Amino acid sequence: MGVRRGRRGGLGGLELIEEALGGEMWAVVLVGTFATIALSWLMPSRSKRLHLLLEGLLGVFLGLSLFVILAFDRPLFGQVSVEPRAYELVRDRTIATDPP
Repeated sequence: MGVRRGRRGGLGGLELIEEALGGEMWAVVLVGTFATIALSWLMPSRSKRLHLLLEGLLGVFLGLSLFVILAFDRPLFGQVSVEPRAYELVRDRTIATDPP
């Protein structure tokens, strides 16, 4: 997903295409997130306040994880993206070291 074989691609013929995470992957991520939160409520705790604090921290952590997944969903577009300079550097070094 997100990679296809091509004749012109560098690095073993792999070429990135404009594809994001599929719907199945998002379903797994979201179901897993909600299941984790729901099942954590079933764990016994002596202190209700501590339990709420831990649940809040878990929610923040999962929310930040979802944000990172969304931000890097399309790694070549948007403000959070990979700059072309990194690929150009690899390309130039690969071409420079290839024997004639």
